[in-house]
Amino acid sequence: MKITIHAENRDLTIPIPNWMIDSIFTRNLIAKGIEKMPQFANIDQKTWDAFLKELAKIAKEYKGLELVHVESADGEIIKVVL
Repeated sequence: MKITIHAENRDLTIPIPNWMIDSIFTRNLIAKGIEKMPQFANIDQKTWDAFLKELAKIAKEYKGLELVHVESADGEIIKVVL
């Protein structure tokens, strides 16, 4: 997975290895994030685990698929690609 941000005079690309999608580290980050975001509090850890496993499978099967592409009026671009 790759997150790319183009803003004003800066470009930032953050590569995320596919093995990190379904890892203990990611699960712990999500658990901490759920505590801080009440709108996701009704989703249990088992559901998140199933989501991450499925996302890891999709990342292998559809490598290069663009999940997010957002452009602002200022010309800033954010992309998330598997």
